[in-house]
Amino acid sequence: MNRDLIIVMGGRILQMAVLLLTLRAMTTRLSPLEVGNFSLLMSIATLFIWILISPIGLYMNRHTHEWWQKGTIWINYGREGLYGIAVAAFTALALSAWQLLFHPAWAQQLVWLGPAAGLYIICALGNNTIIPAINLFGRRTSYTLLYVTSQILCLAFSWAFTGFHAAGEYWFFGQTAGFALASLIALPLFLKVSAPPLGAARQSPTDWRKGLAAIAAFCLPITITSGLTWLQFQSYRIVIGDLVSLNFLGLFFAGYAVSAGIMGAVEITAGQFFGPYFYKHVQEAEPGRQHDAWAIYMSALYPIMIVIVMVVMALARPITHLLLAPQFWQASLYVAVGAMVEGARVLGAAYGLAAHVSKRTRALLLPHGVGAASIVIFLLGGTWLFGESAVAPAMVAASLLFLVTMHWVMTRHSGTRISILGWPWVICVGIFLGALAVLQPQLAPFGNLADIGLVAAGGLAILAAFLLILRDARPSLSRFTG
Repeated sequence: MNRDLIIVMGGRILQMAVLLLTLRAMTTRLSPLEVGNFSLLMSIATLFIWILISPIGLYMNRHTHEWWQKGTIWINYGREGLYGIAVAAFTALALSAWQLLFHPAWAQQLVWLGPAAGLYIICALGNNTIIPAINLFGRRTSYTLLYVTSQILCLAFSWAFTGFHAAGEYWFFGQTAGFALASLIALPLFLKVSAPPLGAARQSPTDWRKGLAAIAAFCLPITITSGLTWLQFQSYRIVIGDLVSLNFLGLFFAGYAVSAGIMGAVEITAGQFFGPYFYKHVQEAEPGRQHDAWAIYMSALYPIMIVIVMVVMALARPITHLLLAPQFWQASLYVAVGAMVEGARVLGAAYGLAAHVSKRTRALLLPHGVGAASIVIFLLGGTWLFGESAVAPAMVAASLLFLVTMHWVMTRHSGTRISILGWPWVICVGIFLGALAVLQPQLAPFGNLADIGLVAAGGLAILAAFLLILRDARPSLSRFTG
């Protein structure tokens, strides 16, 4: 476990370093308006990925080890690839037709909206299927290196493409090219580690078709909840781009992206380290004990997320100064907003694993429905009445309502109690951050040096709290990590 933890933490440090460089590079190369265009492209592509691709990916994660043992993993992964190509073609055609027929104001500058989104879906599917599968087979070092390589390639291509034309579309094309090359690099290792064991019987197409009902029962509720999740955490880009301005959208997205990157790194770290153990435990445990691993996971994740949200909120100004170009420094408020919203999203996704364990994913519909309805009402109503000043409170309120509903539904669904670990360390970090808040005005004359010191202190606080919380959780975690 200690070796795995070192590998995971080292990889996350590298990932965060590339993320910092990417955010700084994007906000240096692109204007707020072009960042707004890039965010719209990503939002549209994400919609199709979440509702049509991600549910199948979750089903595959749930059954990867089973398929490997039966010798059918390549068949099933190959079918997902063909399905992804069909989704990409549908996306390109649907978006192109919609753009030609309705001429939406926010998409007028996105000339290649349909083809760009379709191509991105294919490349992102390869990257986000092949590389995570390597981790599921226990190759954490290879997974970490490949994941960071993917980030570096995306940054390199985006920087090169925007050197020709500093537009959001060109940065988006760079992300697509990086995913494509990273997928090709990872493919040989995936084929090696996923080779079915000798003597494994291959499943016939007829047997696969008989499983369509089970796939549909698992995936359809997730498809609906993914669409609702997109409404809650992505649709703000369309609303802001249409009702406020692309320039404000670029500022908001840049600040939000800082927190989203940090929270995403935490989410991936937890999934990389605990994911293989979690799914293996679920596969092998007795039916009545399958939720134990989920409850332990949530007990450790909660205090870690609270600490990170507090640190990012308290240090939003110096974080913004270090990670974003000067023309985006006024986005520090949106860094704090993003910390709260993305923290709720990560915890909500972790709650959702309880439904994945039991394969009764219909339980996710209510909390995601509440979250989607609240953001539509709060954001549309608030923006119409109060303009851009309503965006931040609307998103925070909707996210908290979503999280409370998810907690209530999932604890009742699983029949387990979540015992939050490490509360004393959360309180200690809060006191430490209060002291830093008092010091910030006095340190302002030192400029970037003060910002670096404050962010470094916050990072050390996160690391210390993480290690202490993990120490407290170790006896429980060892029950399913070994």
